[in-house]
This record gives sequence, C-alpha cells and structure tokens, in this order.
Amino acid sequence: MTTGGPADHEYAVVIPTLGRPTLAAAVLSTIAQHPRPREIVVVVDGTDPGVVPNYLMEFPELRVLTTGGRRGPSAARMIGVATCHAPLVAFLDDDDEWLPGKMTAQLKLFIALRARSPYPVVSCRAYLAYHGRVTSQIGPTEPLCDGETLLDHMFVRRHVIPQGFKLGSSSLLVPRALLEAEPWDERLHLHEDWEWLVRVSRRDDVHLVVHPAPLISYTKSGRGHASRPGGTWRMSVEFADRIGLGARSRGDFLLAAAGNSVTLRDRAESVRAAAWVWRNADAGPVAWLVFLLRMTLPDPVLRAAVSLARATRRAARTAASVGRPDSDRADRLVTSNPHGSPPPGRVDGRRCEGEIFPSDTSDEPASAHVAGAPVEPNRIGSVHLGPRPPAVTPR
Repeated sequence: MTTGGPADHEYAVVIPTLGRPTLAAAVLSTIAQHPRPREIVVVVDGTDPGVVPNYLMEFPELRVLTTGGRRGPSAARMIGVATCHAPLVAFLDDDDEWLPGKMTAQLKLFIALRARSPYPVVSCRAYLAYHGRVTSQIGPTEPLCDGETLLDHMFVRRHVIPQGFKLGSSSLLVPRALLEAEPWDERLHLHEDWEWLVRVSRRDDVHLVVHPAPLISYTKSGRGHASRPGGTWRMSVEFADRIGLGARSRGDFLLAAAGNSVTLRDRAESVRAAAWVWRNADAGPVAWLVFLLRMTLPDPVLRAAVSLARATRRAARTAASVGRPDSDRADRLVTSNPHGSPPPGRVDGRRCEGEIFPSDTSDEPASAHVAGAPVEPNRIGSVHLGPRPPAVTPR
C-alpha cells in the first residue's frame, strides 16, 4: 500500500459551535498550525452565522455554515464534513484549542500508519483546562494494557485519580472517506464521539492510535455549545446499552455520569442515578469511592486533592526511575487496534498492548516509532513539540 503524495495529506478542520466567546481562540489555534489547514469549516448549530466574529473571515480558509436549527453536535459535524474537499478531517470543539505542532506530529504519524492500514485514526493526549485556565495535568494517564479492551480502557475505573481525557473529538484526525462510510450518529447529542470511535474501532480496516504528546488543551467543564450540550445520566444509560458495555465498565461509567450531576449542582439527581446503578449495574469499589468523594467534597477541594495525588505519583515514579537506562523508558504510542501485534513491553509491572505512553516523569522528548519511522513532536513547556510556527497572518 502506498502512502500517497502531499495532496493526500491535506486536511480540513470542522468546528461545531453555538457561538461561544472561546470560538475565536479555537479557530486561531488551527491557523497557527504547520501545515495550515486547507479548509476551516465553522458550523453554527442554529440559524445565525453572525455569532462568528467578523475578523475571522479575513482568513480565506474559513467558511461558516449553519444547521438551520438546533440539530446537535453530530449533525453539525457531518454538515461540515459534507462540504470538505481535503482527504483528511480534524475536529475541534469551540472551547478547546490545538497546541503548536499538533498537526505536524499527527500528520507524520498518520503517514507512517497509512502503510499498514487503509483508515488510520490518530488521537492525542491533552492538557486539561478548568474554567479557562490550562493546567499541567495531562490526560489520559494510563496505557491500554494486554488483555484490556478499548471499552474497558475507556470506562472501567481503576484509580481514584481520573484519566481526565479519553479520545475526545478535538484530538481526532480522520480520513474523510471513513467519515463518509461511517458517519457520526446524528441522533446522539451526548457521548457521540465515543460512540463513533467504538463503532469504527470494530472494523478490520481501522487502526486507532494515540500520539504520546499532549497536543491540545481540553476544557473539562462547560455547557451550552454544540459539542457538549447539557444531558442527563439517562442519556448515558442509553449510550452504555447502545455500545454494549460489559457489566463492570457499564457500572463504573454510569456511576461516573451520576457523579457528574454533582458538578451541575443537582445532588438529588446524582443520588437517584447512584441508586439506579446500585440496583441495575455492577460498579467497582474505586468507582463508588470516587462518587462518595464527589458527593462530600467541594469541587475546589477535590481538584486540589487530585493535583496532590498526581504530584505524589510523579515524585514516586521519578524516584523509581533513578538509575534506569533510557532504553527502559516507555516511549511509544498507545494503540487500540484490536487486531494488532503482540505486546512488546511493560509499564509499572503491567504488560501493555501494542505501543504505550511515555512516562510523565521523563525529561526526554516523547518519540513515537511506528513502522520504523520516528515521530518527533515539538516542544511546549517540558514537552517536546518542535519549532514554533510562523506568526499567524491571513493569506
């Protein structure tokens, strides 16, 4: 299989929105990429294209569409995809941002994977942002391990420290042909990105990988935009049944959804949801502990506790890695290809499937090796991401 020429790796960006103030920063973060996108399609889930700031129209790559009404995030994305001409499509939510070097790193990885799969799907890790402030927290934190399904990896709760981010839409780089063959389900207004990922990952011709570097900033809280409309835990129940979660992953996921109601200041709804999980699902002890902590601790205290736990874990890993040869460091990718090769290595005593995440404590640049092709991300802070792109100017 050939990897194709440069034109085969041009990409479009699709951004669904309801006109949040953060939209401009999201759009500008795509313009700052190298290479720049061939197309930037902002899809307003409504009837008023005027919610997009006028100065953004100076960029010739950008065009604005509307859905004609509140049709939901999946419909908005697919309307954008239908107008794209580039062979690749990357998605971005209107309150997230891409970091410099994001597309350089993902395109290199996509090109390397194209030699082994017709439809590579490339995700990445993320810096977590809370209420407009980007933190040093990185998600996801755990690799996909031997014998662990993609569903268990995404939904089973094994640690009190949250994964924080798991393969969200803002991280995805996807062949447009795959989106045409497997469109996002427009009936779903919640968890629609996970449903699509689970569905396509079950195809033999899809290879899903996660770049080891955090290449985006992901907003952990926020409502009122096309990519994350408000939803109830009942919608999570329907989603869990739809994708066929097992007993443990179903219970842990639904209990986490019940805990999210606390963030929305709806404790009564959280209690009703937890009671339903107790009667109808099989949540594990860690999931129950996290739920009780969320019910009893204020959000600022809970976030401080999580930050302290993360720092303690990093310190412990740093101490354990002193004197360890560089070759022992985990510096590959996490892959969820269900048909992949045997696991080649171990992390923290656990054997992991395919490639794995680099250690968070490593001072070395994260270097991904796929089919013999090294992928060097750029540097931002202590994470290697490469040269800063040129200043953003309209073409």
